[in-house]
Amino acid sequence: MTMPLISDYKAAVANAKVRFATLNVLPELDSRRHPVFMAGNFACVFKVREAGGVFLAVKCFTRDMPDLERRYRALARYIKTARSPYMVDIDYLPRELYTSSAVALSDDYPVLLMPWLQGSTIGGAVETLCQRDKRGALAA
Repeated sequence: MTMPLISDYKAAVANAKVRFATLNVLPELDSRRHPVFMAGNFACVFKVREAGGVFLAVKCFTRDMPDLERRYRALARYIKTARSPYMVDIDYLPRELYTSSAVALSDDYPVLLMPWLQGSTIGGAVETLCQRDKRGALAA
């Protein structure tokens, strides 16, 4: 299945009030009034806020992956039962975000919902350690 582009998801999240099926969230906006997001290899993650002010991360998939729903439902179940302090709860919402697209069907697409964690990325942490010549920390 062809998935929407990042720009399609940005437009949908910018209109959050009418595009999410069950979530009542608003996007966090940058200085240009665009939704705050990060993009990776097969997904993009948006920073949104619930009515109570709690920040959440909404992960949208830009590439089809085999057994996407089965894999993320299993991962969510495992995380809930493992109760590890190193993992955050996730919820897989299969038909949550309505997205119109020039390359994919205009439809409701799945998202992964999790708490928004503020901090540096692993890439940022490695860069800082390199700049500070912290070879022992890098090796660890």
